[in-house]
Amino acid sequence: MKKGFGEKVLKRADRKVVFVTTFVTTVAMSIMYIFVTWSVGFTSSVDFCTVNCHEMTPQYREWQTSSHYNNDTGVVAECADCHLPPSFIPKMMAKTYYGVRDTLVHYFGDPENLDRKKMGESAAASIVNASCQTCHKNLFPSGLPRGGFLAHRRMEGEKQKCVSCHRHMAHQNRIYFDS
Repeated sequence: MKKGFGEKVLKRADRKVVFVTTFVTTVAMSIMYIFVTWSVGFTSSVDFCTVNCHEMTPQYREWQTSSHYNNDTGVVAECADCHLPPSFIPKMMAKTYYGVRDTLVHYFGDPENLDRKKMGESAAASIVNASCQTCHKNLFPSGLPRGGFLAHRRMEGEKQKCVSCHRHMAHQNRIYFDS
């Protein structure tokens, strides 16, 4: 009886190869998963952004005096919470792009003479509303002034960015952001 394609039965030696290959692949994938998970978390931390990149010290100090760091609720919004999109694929794409760009500037550029205004514009442009709305879910809380209510209502309809009005919420240095 001739066996057709797909009907081949694994021999005992083949089963050992399949088992060892499956085991080694599982261990390697587990190690890679743990490393990637750790490295994504580590490179998203405030310490990584500020300790490793001295050019971010002014932004770090501004953030420490902001309501995103020091507030009555005790909730702290860290760099990645605002500057990276909240969903996984866009977050990884942004981390890759900004990570490569910032690393190249840090090691091969001139980090002592950065254009702070241009950096501020780029940072503000990269913040998506979904990042803000991860924490600020209720755009119409009780006690919101009429102007805020109207602005939020208009923003919803026009798809305007939160940072258009709330530009100095975490980094107050107007020289850094304004012309």
